Order: sequence, then structure tokens, then C-alpha cells
Amino acid sequence: MTTSISPATIAAVVGGASIAVLPANPSRVGVYIFNASAVTIWVCPSTGPQTPANPGGQPFPAVVSGAGCIALATQTGIMLGAPNLPAFTNGLNAIAASGSNNPLSLWEYYH
Repeated sequence: MTTSISPATIAAVVGGASIAVLPANPSRVGVYIFNASAVTIWVCPSTGPQTPANPGGQPFPAVVSGAGCIALATQTGIMLGAPNLPAFTNGLNAIAASGSNNPLSLWEYYH
């Protein structure tokens, strides 16, 4: 029997271009995201809804003030997925309002 340490911690550095900060993970039940930087950071799922024409979902970059993006003000966080919502297994992209060295912390939770 193997044991997963939960939560797993992930650190990212976000700048003015959309980057992947968290890969998709079908074993994940939730992720907590905390903006430790001095500027607003926007996060969004790395892929959009799946359709018959796009079974994996269309790539979905993060955009400052973009539709589908969640704005995280400085020193704030958000929980996606469990315990109050279905599991969040999608990857995440992020972009910062300005600068190139903005820290973002993520905690990935498993069953």
C-alpha cells in the first residue's frame, strides 16, 4: 500500500504571459491557490469545456481581466473543488497584472 502526502505543495512564479502553473491530475480532489505577490494574479482552467469535436477541451490561456479567469488580489486565496464542490482535476494557467517574479502557492489535495 502506498501513501500520498496530502496536500502536495507547488510553488510557481508568474509574469505577464500566461503559463501553466498546475498540470491536470485525475487523482486530485481539490486545490487551494494563494497569491503571495504584491499584484493581482488571474488563474483559469488550462482547458475549456469538452465537446465532441474537442474531447480534451480547447486550450484556455489566462488573460488579465479575461472571461473565465478568477482574479486573486494580493495576499488572498481560493479553494477549488472539495469539500464543497466536485473534484477539481483540470490543470491551471496563470498570468500576473505586472512584473515577472510574482510568487503563487498551490496546495493539491487527494483522497
